[in-house]
Amino acid sequence: MSEFNCRNSKTINDIEVTLYDIDLENEDVMSDLKNWLQQKIKRMNMHNTDFIDAFNVPTISEEYKQKIKEIYRKISNPKENEIKWFDVRRSRVTEFMAQKLLEKQYNCLFYEKADKKMQAPIIDRDKHVGGIDVTGIRNYSDGFKFVVCEVKASSSKDIPCSSAKDLLDDINKSFYDESERTTKEVMNYLSSLSNVLKDDNDQIIYNIVKFLMEIIEEKGKESLINNKVVFFPFLIRNNEKVCKEYSLDDFSNFKNKDFKNTEMKGIIWAFNTDIEEFVKKIYDEVENV
Repeated sequence: MSEFNCRNSKTINDIEVTLYDIDLENEDVMSDLKNWLQQKIKRMNMHNTDFIDAFNVPTISEEYKQKIKEIYRKISNPKENEIKWFDVRRSRVTEFMAQKLLEKQYNCLFYEKADKKMQAPIIDRDKHVGGIDVTGIRNYSDGFKFVVCEVKASSSKDIPCSSAKDLLDDINKSFYDESERTTKEVMNYLSSLSNVLKDDNDQIIYNIVKFLMEIIEEKGKESLINNKVVFFPFLIRNNEKVCKEYSLDDFSNFKNKDFKNTEMKGIIWAFNTDIEEFVKKIYDEVENV
């Protein structure tokens, strides 16, 4: 996929806010984005019914196996919720979009075996995965930081949009570690990396495990937030002023005096197409979901 274009960037309320876009009118660019997203969806554990094929029981015919697969698909169908903002397809695709940009622009690492969305059981295809939207590791030249990314998408004509306020609320929950929100994510990521090490014993994985253990050991210290975590409040926006004039004003009310000494990077992906239609089409075109 072509590189993201950085269209605008400035500091707002002590938060560095940057706006990106890609050339959606370019067929190759759009095709690459769709393909990448659909491959992610296909690899989600919740869409994998191959385990049924492993049942080599003489009395179970291939026809019967296919019927069982179909039942799995029907009883946990990720169809649109009555309230579109809660559509699981919408949250999964937009969160994958955030991962793609963070990989490209901020050298973030995302291990699928440590990704709650990727590893959720098949029976939960129609449910949201709880906790922080996107977690991972940002790789710096001198070390790491734990990625806390909360994602919202909006086609609202208002600037700032209501989703910006919701985004601030979610970031605050993670920032203040409400109900151990961030700590639990660090511990989940650490435990999940044991599965990564089974297939990849690269030195960087060992270093990440050591880093995550240090975060848990230092829990309660100020350094947990100020030195070990990077926050990415992430907005995907289909709005003419955002997409054409590269307005950053969705973050105009995004402030918290405690953010001042924290690495907080606000991101806007100016997405000049119907977000709802794009997400549904991406998800529903994938076979067997």
